[in-house]
Amino acid sequence: IFLTIVAVLYFILDKKTSCWVCFALPAGIVTSVSGVNELKDIPGVFQIHLEKIKVGMCTRDLKNDDGKYGPVLIVGDNPEDCRKAIAKVKDTLEIVVDTKDGKKGIIW
Repeated sequence: IFLTIVAVLYFILDKKTSCWVCFALPAGIVTSVSGVNELKDIPGVFQIHLEKIKVGMCTRDLKNDDGKYGPVLIVGDNPEDCRKAIAKVKDTLEIVVDTKDGKKGIIW
């Protein structure tokens, strides 16, 4: 985490824009995860922290920050660059959870 903080500070001092995006998952069992490797190819994606998401893992409803997943760290020359990268992350990452109400996906 120290290296992440240093990297974000570097971008701030270099007058870049940085942000992160996290998400929640519905309560149930993860049945598929796709797009994680493709996130690295999205312009502006700096770091991806999704290591703990695995097929077969149990998820709970979001009640506090402990239930969030991520972050995906993003950097750009301006806020619009970051917004475009976030949109691509949302289009690329797919996680399916088998819930009591059927299959559901990421809650952004």
